[in-house]
Amino acid sequence: MLAASRIAAGSTLFLILALNPAVVAGQASPSVPLDDPLLPLFEHLVDRGVVQDPTPSVRPFRRSDAVAALQAARNGPDSALIDRLIETWSPIEPGTSWEVNVRAGLDAFTSPRRDLMRPVEPSGTRVLGDVQAYAILGPVVLASRPTIEQRIAIDPDWTGNRVDASATCCRWHFPEAYVGYQQGFLRVHLGQVARNWGPVGVDGIAMSNVAYARDDFAFEVLSRDLHLISTVGFLRDTSDIEGNTIRRYQVASRLGIRLGERLRGAVWQTAVLEGPARDVEGPFRNPMVLLPLVNQFGMGDRDNNVMVGAEIGWRTPNGIDLSAELAIDDIVQRDIERFPHRWAATIRAAGPGPGRSSWRAWYTRASSLAFRTGDPMESFTERGVGLGRGWADGDRVEVRLAHPIGDQWLAAVVLSGFRHGEAELDQSIDVDAALEKWPTGTIERNLRAAVQLSGRTGPVEARGDVGINHVTNPEHQGGQGRTGLEARVTLQLRLGTQGRLN
Repeated sequence: MLAASRIAAGSTLFLILALNPAVVAGQASPSVPLDDPLLPLFEHLVDRGVVQDPTPSVRPFRRSDAVAALQAARNGPDSALIDRLIETWSPIEPGTSWEVNVRAGLDAFTSPRRDLMRPVEPSGTRVLGDVQAYAILGPVVLASRPTIEQRIAIDPDWTGNRVDASATCCRWHFPEAYVGYQQGFLRVHLGQVARNWGPVGVDGIAMSNVAYARDDFAFEVLSRDLHLISTVGFLRDTSDIEGNTIRRYQVASRLGIRLGERLRGAVWQTAVLEGPARDVEGPFRNPMVLLPLVNQFGMGDRDNNVMVGAEIGWRTPNGIDLSAELAIDDIVQRDIERFPHRWAATIRAAGPGPGRSSWRAWYTRASSLAFRTGDPMESFTERGVGLGRGWADGDRVEVRLAHPIGDQWLAAVVLSGFRHGEAELDQSIDVDAALEKWPTGTIERNLRAAVQLSGRTGPVEARGDVGINHVTNPEHQGGQGRTGLEARVTLQLRLGTQGRLN
């Protein structure tokens, strides 16, 4: 049934292409990957209020949408940086073109997990390289990026196969591998790409790249004032205690609306579906259906878990951007005393700082039972790793001041704090046990002061995050503490070329 779903999704995409008489009238554009070293520079301009975010709280966005936003803001002290980003993300030829970039370098880390507020062993240096290829044919875009990244084999957030920490064998994955159709207000996507939904700088509650890119079929309707996106994601098969193969999917949809020049809002919903020989039934593919009502009163509360959320944002007259997001899991619940609501929330503020700098501050929290259920097959996880937020039973805070170095690099000073109880995402909920107060058990606290750098000069690309962590009660062992360096630095050489397709 999983294969049938993929074939049906692909057939739908290519049927649209074949039947659309305006197929040669549009101009497609690849997305800006979440790990693009120039993305922090663009988001710095958005934080300053210089550039309007083309897709607020939704990543990735298209290069062409970013270029259009940049071109509308070319005057002022940031004009050199804006021109640099426009030059980098603009195609060499309109209409039909291709691009190939080859990158190779090293990835040095004190922890193989990308989130340095949750470090694990071991440290090391590993090979990192990829071939990034794009082809644009009118409204069609093809993208593929085979990547060798040896670190992921020992990253606990990697949902593929893992090996011994001493292994130096090759580990391949595809941060990007998709075909897209983009015509007017409509965009259709089939393949694999890293996504994040939620305030910029924070791992999304509903969807994030904590567990790396996943295959999905998605479509978007995007205009100046409205953004509807709907995805059907294919999760890895797993087995129940009796050894039966369980099919699992994540469906999600989000509707964002611009309510005025300064005010915006969004609502979203997501569900995990599971079961032997399970497929994605019609109502779960439909973004205009309210999933909590389908789950409870349409198809029954069986083999599904639904979470809903809402976000509101406002840009003040003096340029400060404020946003807040709230998510509730199982908002319609029959037995609230034994199985209470699970929730998560984020508040964020950002704005212009002195000179050409920007600042960003956010706080996020997840309840002890968030993202989990009594049946682990219905939890918002894949192989124990979060589909959205990578942890529950805790809260985090971060304050960040960033400043560009020339028009090619962004440097930032970051202060962070993380408080985490003993509940983990891979633990199912015992609905018969007494519920503890939040956070549960012995609380681990982590304070971090760090400097970050990202950008590109000529063929050299780099991203770095170097800081000092002070941990109290590490691994929830009371009365202990440690202080040490936690860092990750990637350095690559990039050679690329592009041209016109005939």
